[in-house]
Amino acid sequence: MQTAFGNTYGKAIFTLGRPSIRLSIKKELMTMRMIDRLLLVPLVLASCGVFAEDSTIAFAPTPATRAILRVDGHSVTFAIVNPEKRVHRGEIGVDTEKPIHVAVDDYSFDGRKGFSIWSVDDGMGVYTIHRVFLYSINNSTFVEAYPACGYRFINLKVDKKRRRLISTYYEENIPRLCMTRLPKVGKGMF
Repeated sequence: MQTAFGNTYGKAIFTLGRPSIRLSIKKELMTMRMIDRLLLVPLVLASCGVFAEDSTIAFAPTPATRAILRVDGHSVTFAIVNPEKRVHRGEIGVDTEKPIHVAVDDYSFDGRKGFSIWSVDDGMGVYTIHRVFLYSINNSTFVEAYPACGYRFINLKVDKKRRRLISTYYEENIPRLCMTRLPKVGKGMF
């Protein structure tokens, strides 16, 4: 009985008194990962309120206000209908060559829904770049929020338990974590 693991081609060879059986473990694992990505990623993104390019999203920033977002190429247009039946419209341009996505969430942790526009970076596509927009009751529009460190939210994570936004910023080419707490209702510009 002879058993050998690995060779220069990344295959495992097993000989058990019969003709050798060659298994390409690497190829099987890659196939399984591809299937996982093809099946699970769209389900996860749809369940998290993430929508891809050229789509329309409707949501309620507050219980009495309705918003409609339209992703069209490299811009996002929005229309907000407030309780007085006034409509406010706006357009947000996005400077990227990659497809843009929209995620709806409560980024200020005060019950008002906002959204983020994100895409992968234009370089190697290693990290995600987010722009976060919060609903301003005073102005009846969406206002862009900025991180406490840097000028964009990179690899944004929403920490609902601690009520903060976690992102990455770079200081002398060294990645650092940034913890951002956005202003509460009635304070600041929101």
